[in-house]
Amino acid sequence: MAKNAKIRLRAGENIGSPAAEQDHEYLGACFVAMPLVDTIKDISSHRCLILGRTGAGKSAVLWHLEHTLNNVTRVDPKEASFEYVSNSTIIQYLSDLGVDLHVFYEYLWKHILAVHVIRECLGVRTEHSFRTMLGKIQSFVRRDQRKAAVVAYLESHGGKFWIDADEISKELTRSVSEKLKTEFGAASNLLDGKIGAESNQSDSEKRTIKLRAQEIVSGLQMRELNETISALADLMAEKDEGHYVLIDDLDGNWAGSEITKYALIRSLIECIKSFRRIPNLKIVVALREDLYESMILAATDRHFQPEKFEGLISRIRWTKGSLYQVVEERIARLFAHRYTRSNVRLEHVFPTEVRGEAIRAFLVERTLRRPRDIIALVNKILSSADGADLPLPARAVTSIEASFSRDRFQALAVEWRSSHPNFEVYARAVSGRSTPIRISELNGDRLYELICDVESQDRLAVDDVERLAKQAYEGSKTERLLMLARALVCCLFKSGVVGVKTCAEEPYKYCYDEHATVRDTEIGEDAKIVVHPMVASALGWREDRSIAA
Repeated sequence: MAKNAKIRLRAGENIGSPAAEQDHEYLGACFVAMPLVDTIKDISSHRCLILGRTGAGKSAVLWHLEHTLNNVTRVDPKEASFEYVSNSTIIQYLSDLGVDLHVFYEYLWKHILAVHVIRECLGVRTEHSFRTMLGKIQSFVRRDQRKAAVVAYLESHGGKFWIDADEISKELTRSVSEKLKTEFGAASNLLDGKIGAESNQSDSEKRTIKLRAQEIVSGLQMRELNETISALADLMAEKDEGHYVLIDDLDGNWAGSEITKYALIRSLIECIKSFRRIPNLKIVVALREDLYESMILAATDRHFQPEKFEGLISRIRWTKGSLYQVVEERIARLFAHRYTRSNVRLEHVFPTEVRGEAIRAFLVERTLRRPRDIIALVNKILSSADGADLPLPARAVTSIEASFSRDRFQALAVEWRSSHPNFEVYARAVSGRSTPIRISELNGDRLYELICDVESQDRLAVDDVERLAKQAYEGSKTERLLMLARALVCCLFKSGVVGVKTCAEEPYKYCYDEHATVRDTEIGEDAKIVVHPMVASALGWREDRSIAA
């Protein structure tokens, strides 16, 4: 920018929306491509699971794929009626009995994705094209007799390939229910009559139902479905171009309970490994990192090996430099379109330092290392500086800090409220300090309000903090309070509210560092926590720069 050029900000300026779905103008022109983007685009790469925090850019990456690649389609989990599956009386009953439903969930996903590939990638949308496809598969039978099972499988579902994904889930759930009743035959009343009256069942009855149900679930037509995927690989090989299927929004309300959601996510990841045998098809899944880690912890199958998923994962990690680039490119676009043809940089708009700290460091330290936060912070500063000359004075930045902190805390509360309804109560337990809090200090006094709030609620516990709060005064009070304190810290850590120093030799770590979650076993009695600078003002923490150093 020319040295003597004077620019005065107009009212309500911003550098785009923090939410990717509302930010198409800036996403198209200012997309910051990280190395993982090229990896995800590479259809031969096994990396297909994008992990990152809310606001880290998962949806932006998928948006970029849609607008830079050909043959991109989406599967919306909300449209697949998994909530119907979760709420099915018989599925709930089998889950309570301890029936392993993993095969059933994987079967659901494989069938839904196979139908999607047939309709969207192969273009089979009419009865005529369906019969043409079957004819091609029948020609495969001459060299591979196993493909005969594919023809039979597709023929049996032929009339249902044109129904929506939600009807597929409902149809398959009803099918399993009918198979169970057929299996019980004359004794089907044993199943119908006992659902909802479990307390009246004998152990022998439970074992009988569980054993027969497990046999039916495990006996689903998985072999035929796997052969169908192999046949699709042969059909897709005739196409020159690659195809991408995107799956997002898995952190929403699409699967009923959290436990069912974890089970369905695990089954989805197992399922996309099967579809890798189709060389010119890539199923890309975007998933919140803490949700992935919670899914791993929730798995009870002793044969489950999460390390096998590592080869599929690309984690979104923003460096300070890449966050600077997000702001630089958006500021350059804003001023090029509205004010001047000169190249405007961050230092042309903002003060060089704020409270003795370089402006770039000041901005980044008040984020959870994600574009959403830094865009919201810059927007707050710009919109509050109506009519100001550039560069802005330091007070233009410091004057909005308290308001920004409140906004981001409320955004976190909304983000986590479905998983942790008492999130704001949890955060108040660590409020009002200027020095780190030892875990041992989170005693009855600091936890009293939390315990009272939870005990006054007439519903089942939603998370570990609520569960332990209800048990706080059972048995050893000291031990129970320590368990509650650890669960509280785990919750506040993954949400970004606090950083944790697990031992004297280690620095404070945050959810955007190596892991998005911390386990209670990592938190000793000497561990310390500190509220993150982004929400420090909202929680009444007085600034002490030495704390987070």
